[in-house]
Amino acid sequence: MIIGISSLAWQETDDLEAILQGTASLGFRGVEINLGSREAPLERMTRHYSRRISRRARQLGVRLAAHAPALDLNPISGNRLVRRLTFDQYREALHAARELGAQFMTVHLGVLSYPGFDRGEARRLCLEFYRRLLDAHPWPAPVIALENVGWGHRDPFLQVEDYLSLLDDLADPRAGFTLDVGHGFLAGLDMAALVRGLGPRLVNVHVHDNDGVEDWHRPLGEGVVDVAAVVRALEEAGYQGFLTFEHVSSRPPQAAVLHRIWARAKGPVPGAAGREAPGEGRDTRLP
Repeated sequence: MIIGISSLAWQETDDLEAILQGTASLGFRGVEINLGSREAPLERMTRHYSRRISRRARQLGVRLAAHAPALDLNPISGNRLVRRLTFDQYREALHAARELGAQFMTVHLGVLSYPGFDRGEARRLCLEFYRRLLDAHPWPAPVIALENVGWGHRDPFLQVEDYLSLLDDLADPRAGFTLDVGHGFLAGLDMAALVRGLGPRLVNVHVHDNDGVEDWHRPLGEGVVDVAAVVRALEEAGYQGFLTFEHVSSRPPQAAVLHRIWARAKGPVPGAAGREAPGEGRDTRLP
């Protein structure tokens, strides 16, 4: 398993090279770069710059993944202009992800435009959107990793089978899945069943915490999400993909927090060093 972090977890800098260096110094093995964010705006992600970041990551022994832009975008919006903008942004991000040498690019499945928006229509729009994106993606990599993002009355997919059947209908080896544990917890999703059903199509797992009501994206241990149960399911499935800290914080993440969670589930985290973030000696025990 590749223990990584999202570039969102480094709120104190917008320098990607500094983020890579910090990631390596904390003992993590991967970074999911949030394309379109302040640390990776698409206009900065030229071929030359993306390849420079790719070379630096290889030097540091850090694997790269990407996350498509998300702000104000929705692939299943009831507004065709929003869908068109989302498609254009995703396609541009795919080019940057390829130049980075990213293993996958996480993309959002989308949310219902309003309460009562027909879920069958939302599924049709989702299939149409991602078939088009796959058609515009002529390379074997990166994998396009669909992420669960909805919950409550704006959730277009309510059951494990909804996600599995969507991937079955896409029927493309370049279509994978990013399981977001925080979103899944809010939606009441049976994430262990989803892990089992996805099998090798699962390429990334986002871990962050919340209060069971709002999508906080807080560091692990600051909310009520049962991450240990998901980690246990991943271990039982022999999962070998990314497990990505995706919290938003003004301080670097601590590998030791994940070690404590992993210890509850199975044992030592494979491939992560467990060093504390520089200058942080406070107690971060989970409740």
